[in-house]
Amino acid sequence: NRGLTSVELYFGVPAMNLLDSLRTIRTGVSFHRKIVLSGQATGDLIQKNDEITLDRPLHLSTAAGGMYVSMLTVNAIPDSYRVAVQLTDRETGKWGLYMQDLVVPTYSDSLELSDLQVSSQASDSTRIEAFKKGDFWIVPAPSRMFPDSSSVFIYYEIYNMDRDGMGMSDYTVSYTVREEERKQRLFGSLVRSIPGFGKPEATETKVTLRRYSWEQNEKVFFEIEPDQLEPGLKRIGVTIKDNVTGQEVSRETALWVVGNTETKE
Repeated sequence: NRGLTSVELYFGVPAMNLLDSLRTIRTGVSFHRKIVLSGQATGDLIQKNDEITLDRPLHLSTAAGGMYVSMLTVNAIPDSYRVAVQLTDRETGKWGLYMQDLVVPTYSDSLELSDLQVSSQASDSTRIEAFKKGDFWIVPAPSRMFPDSSSVFIYYEIYNMDRDGMGMSDYTVSYTVREEERKQRLFGSLVRSIPGFGKPEATETKVTLRRYSWEQNEKVFFEIEPDQLEPGLKRIGVTIKDNVTGQEVSRETALWVVGNTETKE
């Protein structure tokens, strides 16, 4: 969009950090939010200051009591950025600061793939407008930590697929899950709708399927089931090949799975 890339920034505050005087979890918590993105090559500086109110904590990942989650969308010139986020509880004055390096890529008119969004919930009933993706609500999990008893959802978007002679997009999608610690077993199954996903003792599991669509841009999510999901660092990869043009794009993300004994209160 006019040489800019849309960037969604997600923030999470554990509810246990914001208890009231009775040591109970609060609702309707108001924050002052300050965000700065500093471009390393372009010198572009993006600053946002606003007030937000989060009604209730969402029960995501391993955070006891849930987590207050917010999102902000900014349009940025493609570059490598240093991101700084500060949230201040307006009632107590408590604040937290988070910093991270972020690469904002350039998107062209050829086949493109968004970053992979890690989520603990994908449904048609959450009804938090900021998290709506097409017909579903994809609730982000900013910590990227999940108990081994819950499903994990990966959301992504495909752009600029070409059409075949029938006017349809024809593409192949490959999912890979790599175990960072080789001594541990990998998922017994990855996608509920795909049988025979791979051998459970493998250190990398991969499944490939062909899809057709009337759309040139697709919003997609898939589920990683908790069955045989063991603790450890997982790297999730998605590769899209446009079978009309032969173009191919890939993205990767990471998440951490913890057992019940590792979950922190």
